[in-house]
Amino acid sequence: MRGGTAAVSPKWEIVLLQQVMSRAATTQAQAGTSVPVNYANGFESRSDGTGLKCRMSDSHVAVRIHLIFSTKERRASIPVEMQPRLWAYMHGIARRLGCTALEIGGMADHVHLLVEISPKVTVSELAQKIKANSSRWMHENGRALFAWQAGYAAFSVSESHVQMVREYIRTQAEHHKKRDYRAEMEALFRKHGIDVASLRDSNCSAQPSRH
Repeated sequence: MRGGTAAVSPKWEIVLLQQVMSRAATTQAQAGTSVPVNYANGFESRSDGTGLKCRMSDSHVAVRIHLIFSTKERRASIPVEMQPRLWAYMHGIARRLGCTALEIGGMADHVHLLVEISPKVTVSELAQKIKANSSRWMHENGRALFAWQAGYAAFSVSESHVQMVREYIRTQAEHHKKRDYRAEMEALFRKHGIDVASLRDSNCSAQPSRH
């Protein structure tokens, strides 16, 4: 994966602390000297001023996911006039899950989301809840037969690529003047080292809209 850093679990806090202690002992042995080391409150503090200041009790997470899924059978069932409202509703779903939707956009048959995900939510849970709630919203707004496909694609995004991905999502209409959904997904799969053969034909062959 390219980007994103995972939360540090209590187990790994212990491993990291052990590594810090081992490194301090090795340094002292090599130097032939003894330097007092204090590990109180999750910090390494050395009297010679070279200690690593590291707070182990806090978790800091920055995981961004580019999430993509299409409508069932790739049907063009999201009218252009409904798209802004649907994307806005998806923003709200992400927010209620403790996540931040940095950008949402798409076409009549699929959607792209760039989401900064909460450590309390898995990628599969995020996709499932956004699809389930947005599908219900579509039903309540006159699209009784609307449905999303069963699967999804999710790619990690580093901080240095956030703006590029946001622009890519904003300009979906322009991108799809040059290539269709299948070509788009094949390019993304190759970029992220996923076997293109795993794409299902049923998800990449456009079907007419059915309301």
